Amino acid sequence: MPMILRGLPLAALLLAVPAAAEKIACPAEIKTSAAQLATPIDGWTARADSVATQLSGVTFYEGAPKEGGSLAPDDEKHTKAKITATWRLAGMPSSVYWLGCRYANTTLTLERQLPAGTKECTVNYDPTATVDGMPVIQDIACK
Repeated sequence: MPMILRGLPLAALLLAVPAAAEKIACPAEIKTSAAQLATPIDGWTARADSVATQLSGVTFYEGAPKEGGSLAPDDEKHTKAKITATWRLAGMPSSVYWLGCRYANTTLTLERQLPAGTKECTVNYDPTATVDGMPVIQDIACK
């Protein structure tokens, strides 16, 4: 005999289902141009080379990154094969969170605002390989 749920709104049933984590990926590699001189130097010619650089780290921010509100992970678990860092984003209801992607051999970062309602982000690292002295990022998931 089928079970009939009466008086229970569909929205309440949907809210009971755990939210799936959204995969967010920083570009694994970017191309940058070398720095330029602010003022020319007599007798010298400056040339900018294009450089490919790998992802070396991530930072989560409460508020715009230019405001400097970087967050430390709330939890870290270490095994021989993986490091998992978790950020719980439970600020004020009006809080806006951002992800910053850092790259080796450059001061350039890529930043993007996380979707509204994001409550937690997890980053998995491979401790057996490094880029710029940091463990390689395997994946990023937010929910």
